[in-house]
Amino acid sequence: MDFEKLEKAIFQECGLLKDRPVLVGVSGGPDSLCLLHLLHSLGFQVTAAHVNHQLRKEANQEAEIVHQYCVDWKIPFVYHQVDVTAYAKVEKLSIEESARILRYRCLMQTTREIKAQALAVAHQADDQVETVLMHMLRGAGASGLKGMTYRSINSAFSEEVAIVRPLLGVWRKEILEYCQENQITPCYDLTNADTTYFRNRIRRELIPDLNTYNSKADEHIWLLARIVGDEDQYLTRLVSQTLLQIAPQHGPGYFILDRSPFNDLDTVIQRRLVRLIFNDLCINLRDIGFEPVENVISFLKDRSAHGEWQVLENVYLSPLDQEQALIFTNQADVTRVWPLIENDQIAEIPFQGEIRLNSFWKIVTTVRKKSEFELRKTADFACFDLDLIKQPLRLLQRKNGERFSPYGMADQSIKLGDFFTNLHYPERVRSQWPILHMGDQVLWIVGLRRSSIASITESTSKILCMELIHEV
Repeated sequence: MDFEKLEKAIFQECGLLKDRPVLVGVSGGPDSLCLLHLLHSLGFQVTAAHVNHQLRKEANQEAEIVHQYCVDWKIPFVYHQVDVTAYAKVEKLSIEESARILRYRCLMQTTREIKAQALAVAHQADDQVETVLMHMLRGAGASGLKGMTYRSINSAFSEEVAIVRPLLGVWRKEILEYCQENQITPCYDLTNADTTYFRNRIRRELIPDLNTYNSKADEHIWLLARIVGDEDQYLTRLVSQTLLQIAPQHGPGYFILDRSPFNDLDTVIQRRLVRLIFNDLCINLRDIGFEPVENVISFLKDRSAHGEWQVLENVYLSPLDQEQALIFTNQADVTRVWPLIENDQIAEIPFQGEIRLNSFWKIVTTVRKKSEFELRKTADFACFDLDLIKQPLRLLQRKNGERFSPYGMADQSIKLGDFFTNLHYPERVRSQWPILHMGDQVLWIVGLRRSSIASITESTSKILCMELIHEV
């Protein structure tokens, strides 16, 4: 084992400090016991955590073996027991995925409890090669071909706690030699020999076969991952900066994209931008393939695309206008984007004052003399002949079958539902849009179109002005 290279990985690549605690996930296998012993020998403040998945009859014995090593080495030990089978049944997930989720939840919980600087796991060079090949066979791009990294954040489990992999450049044979030299007798999981598992087939069949073509095939794949990883890191920084330019408006659960600058970008950058947005929306990138990303790009290129597109289970895409589009999740607070009301606002609206629609939008009403009035032909501004306006004025949500006569079309009326359909707004937005009523008549679809009722004429003396204001 190249200890100079290993120490560089620990201090520079993983960024570990000796004066702060480190939690080490220890299964009892050679890799994790080697990592625990190494970090302890180097003077790190380590705590060992073992998660018993209760999947094999040897599980309790392995937990006791890990505990005994910790006693012998005077290392604090934390034990977790989880019911993987029950969790997999409830969540309808595979046993492997359920075990991974529960394991990392336990480890992250302990990391926070002991205020550790990071969670150290024992992925090593052979694991890296297997991971890259798995991703390659599933059709991954650069983010998959880079495999694992020495230091990363898995936002599915924690936004703050780093996961570090000090052994990522150490091969399995070196780890076994280390264990033998230090009288460490590890546990061996017999399921690792079961080739019905995808990773095990790669380890036991594909990689040995590749090495018959080139005796250093596994080393070359490891180097490929390192090169792609460095390039991916650079491109990620570049794309993060670009995202701020094309989506200056964003918040929890949503991004508003400017179409023109997005469509001017190279396809490589577009794809990374979309995946970066998915990642920021807390989507598990392990489950995202090529098609959803391409669907978003196609939507943004097609200015005639309309309606609400579901691009992933919890991610939707909708046009705002010809120049902008919104990508959001079910949990997004879209009142930041649209002036929506949760319930009918039945309070009487004064002729002078302010009406708040939600935390981000309000309507300001004023009365002006016609001689002091300057007409504004914008959708966020509506004006009426005050003499023709009768209280009460109320803001209500749209009702089925309701009609109005758009300004300039006094002899015609259309259904509010048809009006919103023509705008291609999502249904969830239409149902919460504020409609200004005078009695049972529609005066203004707020921020979109006023009616022909109470229009200003030559005989108008005073004007009721209403302005929709967005407070970001």
